[in-house]
Amino acid sequence: MIAIILVSVGVPLATGLALLHLFGVVKKQNLWDVSLWLPFLTTFITFGTSTLGIPYGTLSASWDPEMNLFSEWKKLNAIGLKCGKGKTIYFLYSNI
Repeated sequence: MIAIILVSVGVPLATGLALLHLFGVVKKQNLWDVSLWLPFLTTFITFGTSTLGIPYGTLSASWDPEMNLFSEWKKLNAIGLKCGKGKTIYFLYSNI
C-alpha cells in the first residue's frame, strides 16, 4: 500500500518541482520569458494531482477482489440516537 501512495504522490510532486526549476532556469538565462501564470498553473495542476494521490493510493490499495468497500459496507450496522426537536443522529459501527 505504501508503494502505491508514494508513487501516486511522488510522481506529480517531483514533476511539479522539476518544472518549477526548469521555468526558473529558462527565465534566468533569458531563453524564454515565462509568464507568471504558467508556473502558477503548472504548480496548481501537479501539486493538486499530488494531493489527490493520497486518497487514491489509500483507496486503491485496499481494493482486494474478495474484500472491497461494498462488501464491508454490508457488515456495518447503524444505531440511531434521538435528539431534541425530533432529530435522529445515526452512527455506523462494525460488529466484526
